[in-house]
Amino acid sequence: MATLAKPQRAIQPLLQGARGYRKHLGQYGAGGRSSVNDKTVAVFGATGFLGRFVTNQLGRTGTRCFIPNRGCEMDVRRTKVQFDLGQVVFPFYSSSDEQSMRDAIGNADTVVNLIGKHYETKHLCFTRKEDGAINRVNSSFKNVNVDVAGMLARAAKAQGVKNFVHVSALAADPDSPSRWAQTKFAGELAVKEAFPEATIVRPAKLFGNNDRLLTWIALMATRMGRVPLVNDGDNLIQPIDARNVAQVLMAIIDNPENLDYRGKLVELAGPGEFSWREVADLVLDTTHRARVTDVEEMSMLFARGYGMLLEQLPNPLFTEDEALAMSVDVVQKPNPDALTLEDFNITDPFKMEECAISIVRRFRTVQHFGFVKGYH
Repeated sequence: MATLAKPQRAIQPLLQGARGYRKHLGQYGAGGRSSVNDKTVAVFGATGFLGRFVTNQLGRTGTRCFIPNRGCEMDVRRTKVQFDLGQVVFPFYSSSDEQSMRDAIGNADTVVNLIGKHYETKHLCFTRKEDGAINRVNSSFKNVNVDVAGMLARAAKAQGVKNFVHVSALAADPDSPSRWAQTKFAGELAVKEAFPEATIVRPAKLFGNNDRLLTWIALMATRMGRVPLVNDGDNLIQPIDARNVAQVLMAIIDNPENLDYRGKLVELAGPGEFSWREVADLVLDTTHRARVTDVEEMSMLFARGYGMLLEQLPNPLFTEDEALAMSVDVVQKPNPDALTLEDFNITDPFKMEECAISIVRRFRTVQHFGFVKGYH
């Protein structure tokens, strides 16, 4: 019986490369979730809203990931299914311990900082400051957006990381009335001081599943019966889909040696400008709650007081600082020094008005039965 001759050893690597199974040392597979590429990325803040989209993209390309966390299994368990077996590690770290950050970074090629908070946590955590004062706020805006960002950049530099990506906000402004926006800008300066080659990414207001825009408005409507707006809701925002931001971050991560990205400023905004009132009306119309929910036009004084009241609750839906942040326009302005979506070949970003139904459909009282013929 005749047998087929085996290919010569000399041409086997060529065949493997042609089939896409091995490109070079350290990279295996055809390029999917069960592949292994030659990149190792540490993502801090991966358990947050934007982090879920970024880690999903990393998992789909076979990237090895470190997901530093503070030890809560409930926070990281949904991230495990995004990666193939052995492709993700969950080291513990403390935001006040730089050495623990260095240990969590390990031998990563790229570090992505997604750490951020929209409100200051106020757990009963009494600590003594150097001046002797006792502080109940254990994670202030300055601590999260400035101190931790700078410490993480120093840790990455000490570990010899090639690429550092810091996600800030388009609202970052030292002159903003919002302390959150002020500290976002200060955090950029702290990162640049420690890691001059860092890439700063400034996304506009994000939307997506469980966001703090469309979902937030729907939650305020269902739980509080009103949607608070300041300045008659006339201030403009330019929302961008979290998936588009994740695409940009992946492009930066995939090209750590690309001088077009290193040390650059990236400003990302969606295709349309909306007033806060237009966004609120969109959500209420989509959820069929326009008749039973008030879009309340609050004076700044009343809005700040309303926010001060709600921020005493765990995971507050509205805070005093958010009232201040809503009082200014946050739209993309011409900046010749900044890269935009077009520089990453994203010419048709997701539109908020087209994605809103998939995000807030669950807040409809009739759900999908409202579309059934003969349903009353």
